[in-house]
Amino acid sequence: KDKDTLSAIVAYELHLRAYYYLRNTDSVLSVSANAKSKYIENGYPRKAARLLGPAISILIDQGEYEKAKYYMDYFENYSGFLKDNGEISSQAVLYLHDKGRFALHLNKIDSAKYYFYKLLDFNQKEAAYQGLLSVYDKIGQADSVLKYSRLYALANDSSHIGKNSETITQMAAMYNYGRQKRNAEVVQSKLLVEQKKSATYLTVTLILIVFAVVCAYFYKKNRRKTIE
Repeated sequence: KDKDTLSAIVAYELHLRAYYYLRNTDSVLSVSANAKSKYIENGYPRKAARLLGPAISILIDQGEYEKAKYYMDYFENYSGFLKDNGEISSQAVLYLHDKGRFALHLNKIDSAKYYFYKLLDFNQKEAAYQGLLSVYDKIGQADSVLKYSRLYALANDSSHIGKNSETITQMAAMYNYGRQKRNAEVVQSKLLVEQKKSATYLTVTLILIVFAVVCAYFYKKNRRKTIE
């Protein structure tokens, strides 16, 4: 309505998050493709590239490697997250997991291991150990499979502990907010009670004053008659 094309496309792209968390993969892929096209049409290739992460991951999951490769190339060329020396921005570090999985599909074992080990530099243990577990499972190294199975399980637990800690913190904040709100409501309620009391007191006082004035009037009137 405001003829702000960029904001309109960004708003459309934001549907990706909801669909991704709902595990509605068809909608994720559809929104990704449409938003990418709209960004490119309007001269925003970087924004088009940066939204492709979820789609790449889903396409690899589904074994659609050709389309995944197309998106990966576009991501690497236009996102700005990959530096000339091959280093990746911390904003897109989990892309290394998809790079490793794609390399594993191509049987490039050393490349896959490189990407998964690189994840450890960014403390992405859960993704790193899951990837290394899949590598050693594919090449049949039982000792390493056992090792990374344990590490992956521990990292997975730690990840959930971290998420639970965040949840607890959020709940505590909500509780504090709720308590503050309830306290404010109690104070407001007390103020209202006091205001009602004051209003009642004022009303009674006015009635008594009026009554006293009326009584005084009739008293003086009767006294005059008596004197006369």
